Amino acid sequence: SVPLTLITRAALDLGLPADESLLRVPALFAGLAMIVLIPTLLARHLGGTATASLAWLLAISPLLVLYSRIARSYAPAVLMIWLAILAFERAWRGDSRLARLAYPVCAALAIYLHLGAAPMVLAPLGWAAWQRWSSGDAAAHGPGWGRLTGLGVAAALLLALLLGPAIDSLRALPGVSGGGGLPTLGTVLDVLRLQVGTASWLVTGAMMAAAGYGAVALWRRDPTLVGLIVTVGVAHWAALFAVRPYLLESPVVFNRYLLFWLPGALALVAFGWSRLPLGPAEAARPALLGLLVVGLAGVGPLVQPAYRTSVFLHSNPAVVFVR
Repeated sequence: SVPLTLITRAALDLGLPADESLLRVPALFAGLAMIVLIPTLLARHLGGTATASLAWLLAISPLLVLYSRIARSYAPAVLMIWLAILAFERAWRGDSRLARLAYPVCAALAIYLHLGAAPMVLAPLGWAAWQRWSSGDAAAHGPGWGRLTGLGVAAALLLALLLGPAIDSLRALPGVSGGGGLPTLGTVLDVLRLQVGTASWLVTGAMMAAAGYGAVALWRRDPTLVGLIVTVGVAHWAALFAVRPYLLESPVVFNRYLLFWLPGALALVAFGWSRLPLGPAEAARPALLGLLVVGLAGVGPLVQPAYRTSVFLHSNPAVVFVR
């Protein structure tokens, strides 16, 4: 990752030792920032209970924990992807200059960290264009064509600045890194369990049901947010299967790509939990959600001693913990 290498080079030029701690700091910082920033930016849409649940789900997600410890660009890319998406959402809804500035910056940085981020951070522009075209300028709630064009041009200029020096490498990339195989059904099912964070089929099914219920419930409350989350997810999956990056058929590689959408899926789960009808037991909802978090952590790999002691923690077999 060029930007992470630049950080290391700057530290070396300043005389800092290039030890394990230095190499892992960007990923660790991104993982910690996710727990705070993503729920905070979604709080006004999800409500307090779902926001707290989302923060805990991000904190105990085995994949987010592991990739926040690995000295690669995945955790910083996930953070920048969702900062870009949520900044765009705020720019769409209101006259936020900070959001209009943050979107192109975060989108460009996300792609600079990992080229696979491009479909997700650029999809909001297409979503917004469709929203405005289908509803008409007078009825649409969001920025006009001029402002949308400005957001796209700003992101494109920043990308050109960052990726321009690598244009020859980018031209050669499809022949070097494309044309991978398609994941088998078994790989897809394994990766779904990895994304949930457990080898248990029962828990995986329950979490997927919670995400579906949360999507429906949140759609009734905030169709704009759900439409945006689903759009970026569909764009990401479509791009993966169209480009088929090298070794996409491998559960390790396929899982890493799907990591980009995981915070959005967990937001839907959290909202689904917060809207489960409890009737007379409503007052006990926070305690019940706390038990769900503890239970989910308990059926995941992070409670195993090896994940605290093994020097092979970040090897492929450890990351693909469902096997």
